[in-house]
Amino acid sequence: MQYPAQIQAATELLAQIESSNLPADRLMAGYFRPRRYIGSKDKKVIAEAVYAMQRGRGVLAWAVGEVGLPLSARSMTLAWLVQNKQRVADIFTGAQYQPEPLDEIETKALPKLIKLDFETAPADAEHNYPAWLEASLKAAFGLRFADAMQAMNTRAPLDLRANTLKINRDDLMQRLRANGVDVMRAPHAPDGLRVADNKSLFTMQEFKDGLFEVQDEGSQIAARMSAVQPGMKVIDFCAGAGGKTLALAAMMGNKGRLQALDVADSKLKELRKRIARAGVDNVNARPITNEWDAWLKRQKDSADVVLVDAPCSGSGTWRRNPDSKWRLTPQTLQEVADKQRNILHSASRLVKHGGRLVYITCSVLPEENQGQIDAFLADHKDFTLVPVQHIWKDMFRTPCPTDASTLQLAPHTTGTDGFFIAILQRGQTSE
Repeated sequence: MQYPAQIQAATELLAQIESSNLPADRLMAGYFRPRRYIGSKDKKVIAEAVYAMQRGRGVLAWAVGEVGLPLSARSMTLAWLVQNKQRVADIFTGAQYQPEPLDEIETKALPKLIKLDFETAPADAEHNYPAWLEASLKAAFGLRFADAMQAMNTRAPLDLRANTLKINRDDLMQRLRANGVDVMRAPHAPDGLRVADNKSLFTMQEFKDGLFEVQDEGSQIAARMSAVQPGMKVIDFCAGAGGKTLALAAMMGNKGRLQALDVADSKLKELRKRIARAGVDNVNARPITNEWDAWLKRQKDSADVVLVDAPCSGSGTWRRNPDSKWRLTPQTLQEVADKQRNILHSASRLVKHGGRLVYITCSVLPEENQGQIDAFLADHKDFTLVPVQHIWKDMFRTPCPTDASTLQLAPHTTGTDGFFIAILQRGQTSE
C-alpha cells in the first residue's frame, strides 16, 4: 500500500474507535480480518498511526477546534499530519483508496493549522487526559504530575513471565534469544522478561509449550505481593482470564488450593485453556453470579489469602489502551467505585483469622485506590494495613519503590502499568 492509502485506513479505523465502546485492538483486528490485501508491514504503519493519534488525541481535538474544523477522525488525521510536518497535498489526493481532497472548509483551515503552535495547548490537551479528571490525577501524582502524564502517553513495553512450573527465567531467556528474540531481565519481577521489539511470540513453540505468559511487569509484581505459599488456600476473587491466577499457581508450586472466580464464564473458559497449557493442576475456575453468590457464604473465614483484582477504570493501562480514557465518565467511575466497595466487603468475609486480603487495581485514581482502602478500614476494624515494604523485601531483590504503606506502580516511576496494591491482614497472625 502507498502511504496515502495507509493514512486513509488509519482514518477509517480512528472513526470506528471514536464511535464505538469496543477496545481499539478489537476493532483493529476486526478491520484487518476481511482485508487480506493489507500486508503485515502496512498493518504496522496503520496501527502505529492510529495509536499515535489516540495518544495525542487531546492536542489534536484542541487543534481542530482552534481552526474551526469539526471534531472528526478526518479532522484529527489532518491535524496529526500537519503536526508531524507532512505534506497534506500529497496525501489527500482523492486517488483510489486514498483520502478525498480537502473540501472548502478544510482548505481554509489548513493554513491556520500550519501556523498553529501546538505547544500552546492547555494542560489537559497537552498531556492527553479528560479535563474532568485533572484534580484526581494531580492528587495521585503531586509534583510529578507532568512527568507521570508524559510517561502515560508513551508506548508500553512487552513483558513476559517465565512459567517456573516448567522453566526458570534465565533458561527461557536463552531459548528466546536463540530464536532471535531480543529480550532482557525485567527490572523488578524475578520471573519477568522484557522484549525489546514487537516480534510475534504466540506462534513460538515456547509459548505453545506453556513456558511463558505475556504479562506486564506491574501485573507480575501485584501477584507476587500476595506472598502466597505452597499448601495455602487462596481465592482469586476477580480472576478474569487468569494472568495473575497463573502467576499465583506458579508461586504455590502447584500445591494447595486456588479458586479462580469470575462472573464472566467466557473469561474462565479462556483461563482453563491457559491452565492446561501452563501445566497448572491446583486451580479450580469457578463462575459466580455476583459478589454475593451463595457459594461465597460457605467459604467464610477459610482462605489464607484472598486476592481482589478489582474491576476499575483501567487508567493504569492508558499507554496500552489510550482510547479508553475518552470513554470514561464521572458516572461510570462512580459505578466502578461502588462495585469495588461491594467486592471488597464481600471478599473480606472469606479471609480467615491471620489471613490476608490483597486489593489490586490497574488504576492511578485515588478514589479507586487509597480512598477505597481508607473507607474499608474505617468499616472493618478487624483488618489492618500491612506496609508494603514488609512484603517487598521478601519478594524482590530491588529496593521498594515507595515509602508509603500502599504501593502505586506507574510508568514514570517503575516503568510498568499503573497498578495499585494494598495488603490487609485480618486480626493477628497465629505465630
